[in-house]
Amino acid sequence: MASVRAIFKRLTPGGDPAGPDAPRADAAVIHTPSGSIESKPGAPLAEGTCRDAWHQVHQGIDRSFFFLCGHPRSGTHWMQSLLNLHPRINIQGEYHFEMLYGGLWQFEKHDWQLGHYDPMREVARRNMQRLVRECMLTTVSLRPGATVLGDMTPREVFQMLPGAPTIHLIRDGRDVAVSWTFHQLRIDNELITREPWKADMASLREQLKSDPRHFERHPDQLLSCEPWVRHIARVWATRARRDEFAKAKYARAELDGKVLEVRYESLHDDPDAERSRMYAFLGLDPSEAAPIEANPLAKPGFDGNAQGPTSFYRSGKRGDWETYFTPDARRWFKEEAGEMLVKLGYAPDSSEWGGGQ
Repeated sequence: MASVRAIFKRLTPGGDPAGPDAPRADAAVIHTPSGSIESKPGAPLAEGTCRDAWHQVHQGIDRSFFFLCGHPRSGTHWMQSLLNLHPRINIQGEYHFEMLYGGLWQFEKHDWQLGHYDPMREVARRNMQRLVRECMLTTVSLRPGATVLGDMTPREVFQMLPGAPTIHLIRDGRDVAVSWTFHQLRIDNELITREPWKADMASLREQLKSDPRHFERHPDQLLSCEPWVRHIARVWATRARRDEFAKAKYARAELDGKVLEVRYESLHDDPDAERSRMYAFLGLDPSEAAPIEANPLAKPGFDGNAQGPTSFYRSGKRGDWETYFTPDARRWFKEEAGEMLVKLGYAPDSSEWGGGQ
């Protein structure tokens, strides 16, 4: 440990890891691929420069970045289609930058590692941010005039680029359970081959494969495997708790940026109002957006019930869980995730949930 700290005494002025001569957070500094330059108020930014972590000049346009996240099967693909109706937005898919950030966190995690200290840590973070921006800029050719570039990754809420806006999509965990189960059975993911639900899920997979409409006639069978239902409920509740914790940190300004919460159910009720709210959140004029009818995938439920149960764009209905949840499935889900359902307003604060509760 002493040797690591001794190295930093030689690397940084005054022997302090941060260095008394290091640029202050409020310094007017712009970072470029070749180094840092002092900004001049009113001066045009040169190609590749960044006035902060979530803006970068590319092809002469000052572009900004944002992130759309939510639990898998919460409607993020639908949200992407809605957002892309605005000509100044370009959001094309899932980057999964959290995989890269996992490596960064390991790099700077322990105080016996050089990466734990500045300037190494600052260099690593700055270049990670640059990597994120550069990756997102690769899709500019799809919409050269777009000024706001997005990443749509089903993941938890956490900071990718300091200051960048985040849109967080929330959906009733029981509807997530239905959609996620159909999805896993459709793609035959390795997740469903795990114990202790391996045999039961394999049987359900064969039923869907032999007859895509099987669960329409036998809805009680879709969530008949107790270990699987409990697993989904635990995962959804755990992620929901982490998301609420992260959003609280943003609200207290412990993290730099802002988060807009959007409910899947509100999108269904009034998609025009909700997308206008998202456009405004990103600093855009909602009146510039194309009508929802311009893209069938932007319509609630993906243009009616045209998408079958084995389609990636399976028709997403709000409250669809009531069709598939048996009394047993309700109990299993409640025991694992009831607290979060109540906290998020999806279930009453009651010891018994009956009927459509």
